Amino acid sequence: MGLDPAYGSSAFGIVVTQWVDDHIQIMHAEEYHRPDYNEMLSTVYSLMSKYDVDKVYIEVLIHLLSNH
Repeated sequence: MGLDPAYGSSAFGIVVTQWVDDHIQIMHAEEYHRPDYNEMLSTVYSLMSKYDVDKVYIEVLIHLLSNH
């Protein structure tokens, strides 16, 4: 499962994939505009249960501030 948790004005994205016969199959892919984060937690948990997800990858954007 991959999550892109919508920073700023972008959409929250969720994708669930599996590896079968040397191919990646997309089981679920959806984006949510201006989501409620508690709803997203519930959605992610439901999808993890439905697809028996054992790994979750989350995109993290880190802004580094510098005085240079």
